[in-house]
Amino acid sequence: MSVQAVAGQQYGQIYGTQIVRVTDPKDPNYRKPILNNGLPQQTPYDTLLGNQQARHVIGWTNKFSYKTFLAVHIDGRQSRRERVLLHPGKYGNGGYCCRYGRKWQRDSMVVSGVQGTAGNYTANTTKVSPQQYWAALGTGNTGITENNLYDASNIRIRNIQLSYALPKSVLQGSVVQKASLTFSMNNVWLISSHMHGLDPESSYATGSPAVGFESGSVPSTRTYLFTLSLGF
Repeated sequence: MSVQAVAGQQYGQIYGTQIVRVTDPKDPNYRKPILNNGLPQQTPYDTLLGNQQARHVIGWTNKFSYKTFLAVHIDGRQSRRERVLLHPGKYGNGGYCCRYGRKWQRDSMVVSGVQGTAGNYTANTTKVSPQQYWAALGTGNTGITENNLYDASNIRIRNIQLSYALPKSVLQGSVVQKASLTFSMNNVWLISSHMHGLDPESSYATGSPAVGFESGSVPSTRTYLFTLSLGF
């Protein structure tokens, strides 16, 4: 797959392979995957699958104050990004534990799709193992790109900040003229996301066209900060 700058299009267009499907709209099996020995096939050409840039970014900051100060920052983005997963079976329900080769799901499955040639398609009945299925989708660096493309739209509480200013009566008679205590938390809560087990804003690399990739990135962290401010 590739991220391209195409004349007349938005920057960051994602091009890659798709699952081979029935393309005749008059065929009753239209859009169904055409399988080979029960497994999905990859198109020999690349097509436009999405864009790595967010379509919309929206944020909302809320502030309350009554003796204390509370600020909440919520933001969201609507986008479509490419997420390159690690290896077949290491994500989602691959069916096998990759490190130890231990089966933890069903022994076989029948992939939904058809087999045969145009005008003579039949429903697939060939059984394959989950390991074979995910290997077919993920062989190579990115596998069948379409299968590794996820909507990165998400809504999260980005930051919460709580401050309390000590009243002057408490500070009376001391050299301290004012004092405040502040507690803040970043990356509070990922409210909604299409990604399961991964932060949709994680990135494989920065300063390159690889923005929007995920490949074993360090998990995002939640940070806490306590601050004491004194004025003399």
